[in-house]
Amino acid sequence: MKLRSLAVALTALTAALGGAAPAHAATTVPVSFSLSAAAYAPTGAACGLTIDQGADGIAVLDAAVAAHCITSYAVVTFPGFGTFVSCIDEVCGTALTGTTGTYWNMYENGASTAYGVDGFVADAGDDLGFAYRAYCFEAACPAL
Repeated sequence: MKLRSLAVALTALTAALGGAAPAHAATTVPVSFSLSAAAYAPTGAACGLTIDQGADGIAVLDAAVAAHCITSYAVVTFPGFGTFVSCIDEVCGTALTGTTGTYWNMYENGASTAYGVDGFVADAGDDLGFAYRAYCFEAACPAL
């Protein structure tokens, strides 16, 4: 805690003396947030956001709520696998019923990801998208 206080004091002193911003100052980047829920809920248009470079997907979701792109979200953490979105705007994935269910799939720059929102690292121009999807573990799956 003492080192953090010292860093804050040095940053304030540097600014007061007209010095340059410290090298660790956050750089913001434009990121697009998109949402597709198909027949399950209204689909939102892509929403432009500005967040800190290197921020994770939780920061993008928080910015999407603040910018009114979405109203809410919920996540669930699976130790060893990451943090995944379970609900967006009160549309929640459904638990496995027999062999079918629904979930929010995450896409980074159009590609489905194999990691959670805590694994996303924001760079300029990234698109973080979520699509509500059905899954099925049967040979012939019913339409959901």
